[in-house]
Amino acid sequence: MVVIRALIIAAVSVAVSAPIGSDQELRKALVAARDAVIEMAVHDDSSWNGAISIKVRELVDLLFVVDDRSSIAYLQQHLPQDYADEIRHVLEAASTPADFAARIAALDFSTEPHDDRDQALALIARQQSERSLLGDAISTAMRIAEPEKRAFSLRKIAIDCYRQNSNVEAERATSAIIDLALEPSTGPGHRSSMAQDLGAFASSLREVGKVEAARNVLAQMRFFVLSSATPRRADLEAFGHTALAFDELEMVSDVLRRSPDDPLEYLQKAFDVRRAELADPDNGRRFAMSIADPRDRSRALTGIARRQLADGDPNGAAETYQLARVAASEAEEYAAADMADIAVAQIDADDRDGARLTLEQALAASETPSCCGGQERDWSYLAAVFASLGDFTRAREVAARIGAERHYARQHAFRWIAYHETEAGDVLRVMNWAHGLKDPEERSSALLGLAHAIVDQTKK
Repeated sequence: MVVIRALIIAAVSVAVSAPIGSDQELRKALVAARDAVIEMAVHDDSSWNGAISIKVRELVDLLFVVDDRSSIAYLQQHLPQDYADEIRHVLEAASTPADFAARIAALDFSTEPHDDRDQALALIARQQSERSLLGDAISTAMRIAEPEKRAFSLRKIAIDCYRQNSNVEAERATSAIIDLALEPSTGPGHRSSMAQDLGAFASSLREVGKVEAARNVLAQMRFFVLSSATPRRADLEAFGHTALAFDELEMVSDVLRRSPDDPLEYLQKAFDVRRAELADPDNGRRFAMSIADPRDRSRALTGIARRQLADGDPNGAAETYQLARVAASEAEEYAAADMADIAVAQIDADDRDGARLTLEQALAASETPSCCGGQERDWSYLAAVFASLGDFTRAREVAARIGAERHYARQHAFRWIAYHETEAGDVLRVMNWAHGLKDPEERSSALLGLAHAIVDQTKK
């Protein structure tokens, strides 16, 4: 949940009129992050930690942005073996087709475990795609043994093909993805359903603006799922949620009718919310107020308010946002987080004053502890949203409430405070603050947030 919200917050931009950080500042931040990641990995008690693995790969990608190959080599030398093994191929030659052919040939004679070989092939396919060797990238991805890893690699390559208008390669990659999704699941381990795989692909295409290609994939999903006499529940749900993302309410209605004896409860709830959001404001509010679950009611009202703002009705939007806040406050769990979701929607619609009002109400709601560490999670999220508004003092005050033992919540808050404050132009302050964080997990997160803000600014 926190990760999803972080992605939402990352999409909220703060305008800056000049570059926010130099190449030298970026390099310094990454070297400091490198040292912090090594420190956290060396002192971690577990034999392997997925969060550390993700952070290592994230850091390597950023180091490649500034071509700091020596720091990558330093990571390979000083990380514990399990993490060093995951990045041992990243510095291999990757300039020409001959470089890649040699690496693939070496893997053909390698005695590495299948997981390590698949990881090496996925890296080669990604590098080939980045260098516009799209046909070669598809061929390399097809050699990956594990189906989900192969599907993930092919989806990334297909998106590159569509972005570069390489129609032949795009069609080839898409066909490979569809064929793979239709393969029967065999062997141990988790395997996504056919519609889950294709739904993820359609959503990725839609996110990068390739709507026509995404709708073609959706049409294939509709045929495969609804033409089956006995469609799997997982396929029905995945297709329904994907169709809902394209506002295809009739398709979703068809899905819901196909499962009368085993109701798709979550899909039905999402359908009710989206139907309210897409209706005209008066009917939409009436639909929304009939939704029994307060969290779903709040989401529907928030969507309606966003449309009202976009249509030039700030007074109507203010009334609807108030109804959304009231609904969120009625939830037994996640009231503060749901109000923060409303604030994010308001920021995205440039209703910053309304967002501040909502955040203060969310903060008040967070004073009542909920289960499963929810209070610290809420404070982490609220700190990030305050930072996205540019209220960095308030963001730090909220983050300071999180107990020292709640490392994940603290480092999430620190990452986004660092990101948004760097985005606002105060690189030196963020650098000094991040260096002063004693915990290496928190320090590395803040430094990586700073680095991403600088890199993202160069792309604008």
